[in-house]
Amino acid sequence: LTEALIISSLGGALGLVFSLAGIRGLVSIIPAWFPRVGEISLDLRALAFTGVITLATGIIFGMAPALQGSNPDMVDSLKEGGRGETGSSGAKLRRALVVVEVALALVLLVSSALLVKGFHTLQTANRGFDPSDVMTFAVNLPVKEYPDSASVQAFNLELKHRLAAIPGVTAAGATHILPLEGNSEVFYSLPGDIVTTDSDRKIANYRSVMPGYFQSMDIALLNGRTFSESDVAGAPGVIVINRALAERHWPGDNPIGREIVIANAPRQVIGVVQNTAVVPEELVPEPTIYSTALQGRVRNLNWTVETTSPPEQVMKAARAAVHSINSNIPVVLERPMPEVVKSQLAGLNIMANVMAALAVIALLLSLGGVYGVMAYMVSRRTREVGIRMALGAETSEVLGMVVRQGTVLSLIGTGIGLAAALAVTRTLSFFLFGVSPFDIVTYGWVTGALVAAGVLATFFPARRATRVDPIVALRTE
Repeated sequence: LTEALIISSLGGALGLVFSLAGIRGLVSIIPAWFPRVGEISLDLRALAFTGVITLATGIIFGMAPALQGSNPDMVDSLKEGGRGETGSSGAKLRRALVVVEVALALVLLVSSALLVKGFHTLQTANRGFDPSDVMTFAVNLPVKEYPDSASVQAFNLELKHRLAAIPGVTAAGATHILPLEGNSEVFYSLPGDIVTTDSDRKIANYRSVMPGYFQSMDIALLNGRTFSESDVAGAPGVIVINRALAERHWPGDNPIGREIVIANAPRQVIGVVQNTAVVPEELVPEPTIYSTALQGRVRNLNWTVETTSPPEQVMKAARAAVHSINSNIPVVLERPMPEVVKSQLAGLNIMANVMAALAVIALLLSLGGVYGVMAYMVSRRTREVGIRMALGAETSEVLGMVVRQGTVLSLIGTGIGLAAALAVTRTLSFFLFGVSPFDIVTYGWVTGALVAAGVLATFFPARRATRVDPIVALRTE
């Protein structure tokens, strides 16, 4: 028991060294602007918890061999040793441990791999727009200078014309909230709905955009048309919806010309566009309604300029375009759209890196654990191998027998592990963005890796044992 405690304590001390290095590595990949990054350090409560677990591990797993070694019945022990490793109760226990080790390793590896795959899917998912060639900036119109809808709409329309005239600009538009930077919701109803309270209304995500926004962000038009400069105040109220909203109310039907009631005013659907992501951590599209800023009074807009020219050059010209209309208006939040996406995905990137690191650790622990326990089990059969070789068994026969037995144990362990993993990963489905908890590819390569580790863990020790002189092998006991 003392030996077990010494080993577990040394392992815990080594783990502490690795954790300190891991914390430094974690901090190095987190952007400096990330909230409370300076507070990341070794937590004393976590350290105390893992210290208790370390000692408990040494006690619990050292208890069985301690009790076995202190067995006062020497006659039974000698009889068991005489029967050889294969038939002893210790051998049965080791085979059971191999099966349990493989099963637990499979659950750990499958869970880690699925989480990593989920975060990777979330990072690389198609979010319905192309940010690669877009510059963005924000303009906030003061109420004093732009007190009414007409003055606001005139400024926005004039700025759009000047941005579109910049050399290299292929499209210019604006939205009151950029993709991934949050959501804004609106109550709505359909004609014929009985509405007495807000709870009777339906809710959808909402964006107020300028004509040209969909073109600048490469958001595909699926049906109808997008907003034009003739869709102004006084003209019929119009909206564009995304595919998710169209499928919510008119699946398999044409929604163009249908009406949606917003703020007690009917708006006609003139177009359907592709779904786009609203927040970074969601891949399921939200039903969205787009209205035109030219039929409202939106003073705060994020402008999106699609360009083939260098971003700095376009941004300088865009700033000049704003100031040519009103020199008192500041231009803020000047960013390439890829930076906007990157900043919104920063938290997910950190989690993906952390999960990848944990998955690698899980892989090393799992494969190392399976290899170690199986290799030890085979090494205990050196005397048995010596007897078989002395009686004339061929090397290939002994190798085949040992590897076959080890493979059977691996397969039994993976079978149990697969059943357990199917139950465990079901509870992880909330975190598996765009990945099935029953992903066949992940289960396949994890199972293959563990079976391969089991085969190798029996092959090399068995081959070593067959190369030992039978007389020496018989003396090992």
